[in-house]
Amino acid sequence: MVEKEMILSIKLLNQLNSLSSNRVIENAVILTEKILKCRGAAFYIISEDGRYLRLVAQSHNNSIDFRIKKSIEADLAEAIKTLIESRNIFVNKQEDKELPKIMVPIVINNKVRAVLAIFDDTLEDFNIHQENIFETISEAVTNALINAYTYENAIEADRYINNTGVLKYEFFKEIIENKEYFKINNDAEYSIIKLSHKFNNDVEYLYYNLKSQLRGMDYIGLDEEGSLYLLLSNTSHEEAEFVIERLIKRGFNAELVSGLGF
Repeated sequence: MVEKEMILSIKLLNQLNSLSSNRVIENAVILTEKILKCRGAAFYIISEDGRYLRLVAQSHNNSIDFRIKKSIEADLAEAIKTLIESRNIFVNKQEDKELPKIMVPIVINNKVRAVLAIFDDTLEDFNIHQENIFETISEAVTNALINAYTYENAIEADRYINNTGVLKYEFFKEIIENKEYFKINNDAEYSIIKLSHKFNNDVEYLYYNLKSQLRGMDYIGLDEEGSLYLLLSNTSHEEAEFVIERLIKRGFNAELVSGLGF
């Protein structure tokens, strides 16, 4: 039985193979649920300063029994600091409701860059066999991400407008299509804001005035006409309105637009 489970797991993990880091992350959440037969899987990116875990992707199997947090402050959670330092799987045996039930670190270039987590509190006895499978999943996700990041870095000059992190139209469109796919198949929210500035609409100027407002999970890109857009991952339209308010205060014209019709 165990052997059959491992064969099925390997077959499912092959679905992680993608040159899009965005698609790898989204599939990691889906496959974690399928393989471990659990609910409430989530993928967090660790912020550049190491202070926060930012939710990038989550499963649609959320419930009133547990709520996947969009941000976890690492400094306030000893378990997060231990996870990052030890680089070992963490099982929430203290039943701390502020933390996931299980977490495993994603280590890239000898640094913990992300965390794959499960919030399902029905997993009362997470045994050694399940821990091994979860660690196998994390290793597969890590390898897939390394391949995707290597590819994306190799074509970075083609992906971005010179001297900025602004995606060219074809690459920005691909990310939106991935977000739309995950929204349809996994109820994952995202929002797109059209941007301009009251005084200067040069792309480089806009980017560097916007950069400080971005999370690691957000994207800036152009449409076919060269207009600038901000894609907010895992963000409802209601939540996006708060972002729009902040942008307007910084001199931007900001307008919420629909998904693939941007």
